[in-house]
Amino acid sequence: MTLNDLKRLRSLNREIEYEKKRLHALKKKGDYVSLIGVGMVSREEYSLQIKALEDAIKRHLDECMALYNEINQFISSLDDPFIRLIISLKHVNGLEWEQIAMHIGGGNTAESIRKAYSRFVKKHFSSL
Repeated sequence: MTLNDLKRLRSLNREIEYEKKRLHALKKKGDYVSLIGVGMVSREEYSLQIKALEDAIKRHLDECMALYNEINQFISSLDDPFIRLIISLKHVNGLEWEQIAMHIGGGNTAESIRKAYSRFVKKHFSSL
């Protein structure tokens, strides 16, 4: 597990959401749609685009689930429950430092959470 693997899950989730919005927009159109760089095309002409987008979403969902499982295995292998919670909230749930601090509570601030995470990253991923 690398730090890039942890960060990749959030990017994959954003990409999937973007693709789902595009797919919804394409399916919602009438008989003609305007595609950037192509112009106006009929539903038949862009039905292949819909299928390709559906396939891409499925591939990205499969990749996302595999990465999610890898990250959860990595997190569960860590000794420190505080760090496990921070990494899970940051990389699996995609929360920001302020949100993580509010979730954890106990007088922890966004800055203290970020510093604990940074110390962990520096120690665990020092070869980066």
